[in-house]
Amino acid sequence: LRLGASAELIAAAFCGRAARSRVLDQAERRRFAEARLADRRHHERLAVAIGPDVPVERDFSIGFPTGTFASRPRIIEVGLRVKHTIVGLNLGAAAAIGEGRLRALVARIAAAEMTHVAHLTSLAGRSALREALPRALEQEQETERVAPLWNAGE
Repeated sequence: LRLGASAELIAAAFCGRAARSRVLDQAERRRFAEARLADRRHHERLAVAIGPDVPVERDFSIGFPTGTFASRPRIIEVGLRVKHTIVGLNLGAAAAIGEGRLRALVARIAAAEMTHVAHLTSLAGRSALREALPRALEQEQETERVAPLWNAGE
């Protein structure tokens, strides 16, 4: 759950930066702002489940690969990587968590994040229908994918 909460902070930071990017049109920036709010809500729900030890922004430095926000295709590419990772993390958590309420929470977050993946996939000009069975990730895989964004270049 703590890793999921950390990933939601990364997603919120990413969507916030994308929402301010001038390489996107106004409607795309607005959608990224909406996604940022959704990511914040996911973090808040996880915070309730985790309690006082929930990760917060000041716990680490969030950054993105150099050039992430320089072009629309790059924003979409990195956004898809972040969102796919969060979907996989939550699917893996849903499979591993025994407590029903928490399992349902992470499954709901995975479903919500998959709508973000579908939107970004359509922005990339590809069919979101090809993403019919996203893969669950183990905690170690998730950490490998998310860790570079904690102290990246931009």
